[in-house]
Amino acid sequence: MTQKLLALLVVNLLWGLIPWPAAELFGAYSSFLIVYARFVYSALALLAATAFLIVWVNRCAKAPITGGTLARYLAARNDDFFGLPQWVYLLLVAVVGFNAQIVLFFWCLKTLGAIATSIGFVLALLIAAVVNWGAGKEDMSRFKVLYLGTLFLATIILGAMSPTTAPGGSFGPGNLLVLLVFGAVYGFFFVTSAADRMAPEEYRFLRDAPRWVLVRTVFKIAVIFLVAALTLPPIVWALKAAGLRPDLTAEAARFLREWPQWWRLGVSGSGVVLIVLCTILPTLWFYALATSWPKQSSFDLWAGVLATTEPMLNMVLGLLVLHEAFPLPWLLVAMALMAISILTRYLSETESQVSGVALIDARYDRGRALMEHLYALGPVRRVASLLGEHDLMVETLCASSREWGGAIQEIARSPGLAAQRTLLLTRIEFDRVVPDAQKGVSPRTRSARRGANPATEEDGMPVRIASFLKVESGATAGAVAALRALPEAVRVLSITGEYDIIVEFEAPTPEDLNEVLVKRVEAIPGILELRSHFVTAEWEK
Repeated sequence: MTQKLLALLVVNLLWGLIPWPAAELFGAYSSFLIVYARFVYSALALLAATAFLIVWVNRCAKAPITGGTLARYLAARNDDFFGLPQWVYLLLVAVVGFNAQIVLFFWCLKTLGAIATSIGFVLALLIAAVVNWGAGKEDMSRFKVLYLGTLFLATIILGAMSPTTAPGGSFGPGNLLVLLVFGAVYGFFFVTSAADRMAPEEYRFLRDAPRWVLVRTVFKIAVIFLVAALTLPPIVWALKAAGLRPDLTAEAARFLREWPQWWRLGVSGSGVVLIVLCTILPTLWFYALATSWPKQSSFDLWAGVLATTEPMLNMVLGLLVLHEAFPLPWLLVAMALMAISILTRYLSETESQVSGVALIDARYDRGRALMEHLYALGPVRRVASLLGEHDLMVETLCASSREWGGAIQEIARSPGLAAQRTLLLTRIEFDRVVPDAQKGVSPRTRSARRGANPATEEDGMPVRIASFLKVESGATAGAVAALRALPEAVRVLSITGEYDIIVEFEAPTPEDLNEVLVKRVEAIPGILELRSHFVTAEWEK
């Protein structure tokens, strides 16, 4: 987990380096051309990455991913974005949330400088937090209030002390308006980029191609880059024709003159740094982390916490590398406030996070459809199909108690559900991936546990059971310690409700598991009741 957090931090720092190569390119190229070349090269690289991933995934997939698969994905409905087709969602994200914010970001860098432009980043974080709160996606805890307050105060300091930072720039009303619009469209991107729940029909791809989520993610970003590149020239031409501002018109005219030579930017030193090191590499890395993030930790939480490091690095570069003018004491105060915001953002999210387990009884012959429906719900992180007293075990991870209550109600309304028992997960005591040499776990089973893909029964695969335990009062800690010591135990969860502990065991054969349960688990002091279920299928996000 520490390595993944460091990787996510490096990703944000790579994005934060953008002002350094961009400042070198502004003298030779229009800011619009820099953005356009970045879009085109990134789109080509990510489309190539998509093709490579498809070839790699198809080697083990039951049904290959084809062009038709990608076309059906684009035609699928996005229930998180007004039920519009996925291609419409990607078009709007590309033009409004992606194209506009990057064009405005580079324009602000060129006219205001890196330090002043960081105001737009902070505004975007503020807007995203306020929108999510208003939409009921986040609770306004005391830490969240402190988070918003420190960001707002940092924005005021940066705005008051940044009359001009870029050489020849001006912090007049016109550029101030551009900066505010940049913050607004970047906030739009923050909010809408997460509105991308998989459509129900996509779970068929997931069953047949376990790494569909990774292919989907890379292809999605490639499409956004490609649409942004295709729509930028007509937007720039419209800006030139509108003649809104002389400097904007001149910049647009320069882009149209330089456009035939756009490819030259990608073979220059600063262009390679901007496109490869600050765009393609961190983008691929970021979304690869998103698809492989451990389920017991929220990727959105850490992405939101570490996002503040990008404007902080922008400010450091502006002062030390780009030699921009800004009072050092006030810059240190603003950075200290942003550092406090990182801490309070983390505290606000971790304080209110709620995890739960629901034990589901399905109506006759509706188990598979119900499993697919539950897995499609946003707060659901894992669905396991059981053979025993209960049919399904559903694990949820929510940002607040209010969201968790809504998730439980949404689960209860699922078609095909006959009965539900809700348990609050108080702590993940133990969660491991067991090495092949120790447990005989096949590579397919191991990848199924790590990624968002179903694990189906196959010859040679180990047997897995989920056991629900009731223990004597005061004996939970001792029971947990004894369970963790068993080599066959792969997960141990402390819960509240009808049961006290959920433990999952894995062994090569049912006989091995019977030996574990009869001779070792039942001998643990304090265990009052043990109910075990075979896990026949397992889907994880």
